[in-house]
Amino acid sequence: SAKQIHASNPNSGLLRLNLGMAQYRLGEFEEALDSLPNESESLANPKDSVLPIIFRAMTHARLRGCSLLSPTFYRGFFLFVLSS
Repeated sequence: SAKQIHASNPNSGLLRLNLGMAQYRLGEFEEALDSLPNESESLANPKDSVLPIIFRAMTHARLRGCSLLSPTFYRGFFLFVLSS
């Protein structure tokens, strides 16, 4: 499972990102926030550093019950598009 893989290497930003995205998709929003890397943490590929921003914004929106996403989401989304 993703949790077992993450437990074997808890300092891997990419594994934390994948675990957080899986938790988001499962509706485990609090756990996703704990797992997703912070903006200050670097990932191996600079393009991957935008994904935690996007998933954090979407997770916060779900936790607040908002239908509109925060400016953080849009900032992350445009960074992702520009870096592609």
